[in-house]
Amino acid sequence: MDTSQRRPSVSELLTDRYQLTMAYSYFKQGKHLDNAVFDAFFRKCPFKGEFAIFGGLGSLISFIQNFKISEEDIEFLRSDLGFPDPKFYEYLKGLDGSNLKIYAMNEGEVVFPNEPLVRLEGPLALIQIIETTVLNLLNFPTLIATNARRMKNVVGDDKQMIEFGLRRAQGPDGAMMASQYSYLGGFHGTSNVAAGKAYGVKTVGTLSHSYICSFDSYDDVKNRILDGKDFFEEALKIRKELGYQNTNDGEFAAFAAYAIDHPTNFVALVDTYDTVQSGVLNFVATSIALKNFGYEPKGVRLDSGDLAELSKTVRRIVD
Repeated sequence: MDTSQRRPSVSELLTDRYQLTMAYSYFKQGKHLDNAVFDAFFRKCPFKGEFAIFGGLGSLISFIQNFKISEEDIEFLRSDLGFPDPKFYEYLKGLDGSNLKIYAMNEGEVVFPNEPLVRLEGPLALIQIIETTVLNLLNFPTLIATNARRMKNVVGDDKQMIEFGLRRAQGPDGAMMASQYSYLGGFHGTSNVAAGKAYGVKTVGTLSHSYICSFDSYDDVKNRILDGKDFFEEALKIRKELGYQNTNDGEFAAFAAYAIDHPTNFVALVDTYDTVQSGVLNFVATSIALKNFGYEPKGVRLDSGDLAELSKTVRRIVD
């Protein structure tokens, strides 16, 4: 996975004002070119854990390699900062990252408190100006990658985990970073199509409650044919044989339609009406029909209720 792309939201002005007030004072005192060493580290592991997974290095390197304050940004700083010495703005205009040395852990490496994740060596004022950006580019990725790895440790390496937090993420950039760095932490895919394109992460998707609710009856299944045979009739026959006729008809129709259209990727969302009394039973009937057609159903998705208890109940029914 390529983590070296520079994020559109990361500009040279993505820093705290006090970094610039200090840089101005360094400049006036003749200290701005002094050689400095800044270490980025953390004091405690997130989530009361024992380790963290380092993330964000690729984005940081890209930021430093491309660092150059534009003329437009210089003009903004003149008006916003109001520092009287015009030579300072000329100094800012000439800044780039060519005089910086970067020492860092490998991205994705296990790291621990109080050890440097990144060490920057170079001119004091320049490192001061980018300090906030450095921390911003490292902190959230490391947090997400760490949380992902902790989850993966719980479920085991033989289980696949998918990230689909796009709709609840902290804005578009937070969503992209969560998709990217959960993958770094051990997840297998994401629902985020943009992240799939940008980072080469496998995209995964199932179906939602709105899809299921769009089916009221059998008549809503317009395409009933799978591989030249009537799949819907086969599923109805199995449903009757199993004695599942009291399940929700619209939900059953939705499952059958989705299985016809996506026979190699059939995952059923089973909690729209009643997880145990309808959803999982409709899944079983549809899945047996799918297996009779030579396809393997992927599984069910639980979205509400006591997920731990329901997962055990669903497993007993499916088995």
